[in-house]
Amino acid sequence: MWLNGGQMNYPNGGEIKVGDLIWWNDGYAIAYVQSLLEAEEELAEWGLEEPHLFLANIHPFDPTSVAGIGYPQSVLEEDGVRLLTDAEKEQLAAATAGAAQATDVDFTVVPHSIGLEDTENGEREWVFSLIEGEDLVETARIPFEEG
Repeated sequence: MWLNGGQMNYPNGGEIKVGDLIWWNDGYAIAYVQSLLEAEEELAEWGLEEPHLFLANIHPFDPTSVAGIGYPQSVLEEDGVRLLTDAEKEQLAAATAGAAQATDVDFTVVPHSIGLEDTENGEREWVFSLIEGEDLVETARIPFEEG
């Protein structure tokens, strides 16, 4: 499928790398690729039959974290898993700056998740959910600019 020469690839053919900033959940959430499980012996240890990527939906990215949500390669396209484009990264950076201003929070340090939600009037907005331990502490909503 998308395993090519021992590496996992996105549905469009690009190589998946640890640390990639990706869309998932049908393009409504942003996460990092936390780790890849590709070697046959690792897959057997985990009782898995196909390669998986594990994503971390807590920002900022912590490469030492072992937690993550697993995705088998066969569902990546179906679940909208793909790399953010440079333009989308710029939109995210602008939205993050807006959320930081609205909350007076340093998003380079404070754990948070990032997603998109559809509003009642048919528009979309970025949702920054600030997390403390296991608890949701605060949410910042920033208009999503198409383009």
